[in-house]
Amino acid sequence: GSPAMEGHCNIRVELVDVNDNSPEIMMTTLSSSVQEDAPIGTVIALIQAKDNDSEENGQVRLEIPRHVPFKLVSSFKGHYSLVTYGPLDREKTAGYSITIKATDSGIPQKSTE
Repeated sequence: GSPAMEGHCNIRVELVDVNDNSPEIMMTTLSSSVQEDAPIGTVIALIQAKDNDSEENGQVRLEIPRHVPFKLVSSFKGHYSLVTYGPLDREKTAGYSITIKATDSGIPQKSTE
């Protein structure tokens, strides 16, 4: 028509994160040996975990086996210390192989060992 008329609108498209990244585990410091009389709480390793997804998909939880005399202590977001949690006896067990599992909170969950 005459005169020409026009209109405008803004469209906002929000992208939703898909859980497409697996968690990553990095060992930042490792003590390869420890005295059998080391006090409980002795730091064995410093570990960092991250997931490049956002929100729940990027939240990571770490686990270690329950039958070992060690535990994970969270120092701040994404940073953990592996510490002694029970008595160590060289004559009973000469060493430990500890598998750390990182699992995110996405659906479906993704894990890394």
